[in-house]
Amino acid sequence: MANIKQLLNWNLLNSVIKANGEKLIAHNTKEIFKTNIDALGNIALQQTKKSKLPKQELVEEIYDKFKNLEKQPIAVLLESFTKREVRLLVWSLDYKGEESILFSTQFGRFIRLVNEYWRDSYIIPLWYVLLKNWYALNNNKSRFQEYIILFKIKCDEYEKSRKDVIAIKTHFNFWKPSGIKSFVNYLNENNIQLNAICSSLNFNGNILGTDYYYESFILYLKVIDKENTSKKLVEDLLDEIKGINRKKYKLILLSILITNGKFSGTINIIQHAAFLIIGDPIVKRHWTSGHLNEEEIELVESARKKLLVLMNKKFIKIFFSKLVQDPRREKYWLKFIDDIEDVKFVGNRLNYSILKNNQELSKYVDARYTVTRSNQSTSALIFWAKDYVFVEFSDKGAVYIYKRESFNIKTKHIENITDLKSWPRGMAVIKSVGNYWEFMPEGTHAHIGERWEFRLSIWMKKYFYN
Repeated sequence: MANIKQLLNWNLLNSVIKANGEKLIAHNTKEIFKTNIDALGNIALQQTKKSKLPKQELVEEIYDKFKNLEKQPIAVLLESFTKREVRLLVWSLDYKGEESILFSTQFGRFIRLVNEYWRDSYIIPLWYVLLKNWYALNNNKSRFQEYIILFKIKCDEYEKSRKDVIAIKTHFNFWKPSGIKSFVNYLNENNIQLNAICSSLNFNGNILGTDYYYESFILYLKVIDKENTSKKLVEDLLDEIKGINRKKYKLILLSILITNGKFSGTINIIQHAAFLIIGDPIVKRHWTSGHLNEEEIELVESARKKLLVLMNKKFIKIFFSKLVQDPRREKYWLKFIDDIEDVKFVGNRLNYSILKNNQELSKYVDARYTVTRSNQSTSALIFWAKDYVFVEFSDKGAVYIYKRESFNIKTKHIENITDLKSWPRGMAVIKSVGNYWEFMPEGTHAHIGERWEFRLSIWMKKYFYN
């Protein structure tokens, strides 16, 4: 009996279980666990520093109370509030946007209340409201000045030991009207990534998700050193963007990553993330927002078009390498890649499977491929560029050239490849007498001879670029 007890005790010793368990887990797996635990630790640390926002019904109640009393004599107003209510009023400053207390003519009365009932616990909500309304306050210079004077006085008076308040006070130059530039420069100079600002600088977690944070993120991407744009950094940036709940900033931040040359080394990772976060760039409504200004609209549209160019380039390459081996046609059409707006495939289910099995393109195929009813082996590549539609086929044949307004085929309803070959009638490049060539605005052009590219390029100069 004693031997059984000893055996059980030996097997159940924590040290033995731990040692045997460590032998079973590979070193790489341990490192992954450690990284994930550290990441969760940072998240937990940021959450513990985050001040809880008041419930919406309390915000509405205190807002209504102030609005009902705002035109009463100041003595009545002061007598009607408690310290706790004034703290709640600070959190409620921007309630109802343009009709908020923050931007009303009665803001001076709010300042009287704050000065009368001041408590150090008001600093965090004052800071949060400032950062949350950063963009609007920068467009209202006089109100920003009133606000920052009040905030600066209260921070200077603070002499206690709360770390997140001390951090706000220490880095007060970050909260001035031009403070974002100082903030981002500080991050770069001290090699602090944006996702580590709370843990590194002791900032309260309420900074995350504010206008200030997003505007800082934009500037951070614009000024980040080129040599620091590693794959790991870009992946971290994309993780941060995934967590943003405002489409405007998702679009802007992803567009900077897509269009800025310093991130070109990781463009495939960015492209994949952009598709998951925003959607296929071929669907333009995914890449629009009513909250963008003209400059931002131009940036996002530029990014959307660049994504399409990257994707279309891959589609052309795979068509002329997998569905038909023709490097000459591939090389020719890639010269016009910047002008190609959209690409569609038509073919049988086997060719569809070939494209779907390509990891880089798999997610984009369904929106661009029409499976024909017939099982003929020939497939077609259709692309729209400028005022024209071009159709290439996997058999040698010819390219079919249509004016955009003439191409009335609904690509989702094509039953046979021959539907794309029934018109236009005639040739786009016609040889008449001697070396004289006649060019027509629509028609076919065969891939025959050593100089078919040269003749097609003359047609391009005459019609495509005219």
